[in-house]
Amino acid sequence: MSAVTERIGIALPEERQAPLRPSTTPKRQPKRQVERRTAPLAGAVGYLARLGLLSLVFVWASAGVSQYFFEQARHAGISANARAQSAEGALAGLRRDVDRLQSTDRMATWAALNGFTASYLALNEKSQ
Repeated sequence: MSAVTERIGIALPEERQAPLRPSTTPKRQPKRQVERRTAPLAGAVGYLARLGLLSLVFVWASAGVSQYFFEQARHAGISANARAQSAEGALAGLRRDVDRLQSTDRMATWAALNGFTASYLALNEKSQ
């Protein structure tokens, strides 16, 4: 033995002992599952198929929404045109009424009924 172990007083075993074997049966290790790698072309085709399907759904949805808005705009245009024609008819009637009220004969009749005389006639009556 070495001098250090004698000085410390530790007794070391002289023989190597065989490791103890467990009394149970060893555990079975699970088999490794081999990961299958997809071919690069198959992955790309799958990705493009999903992208195409998503794009198709988006196009259909946007086409439906745009058709709805187009029909709303068309309906609003038709109703605005009808309102404009109705307003033009009412305006033409008002113009006829104003022209009729502004005629010289109509104004003279109204003035005579309400006791008005023209200013040049009033001056002539005072001077006589």
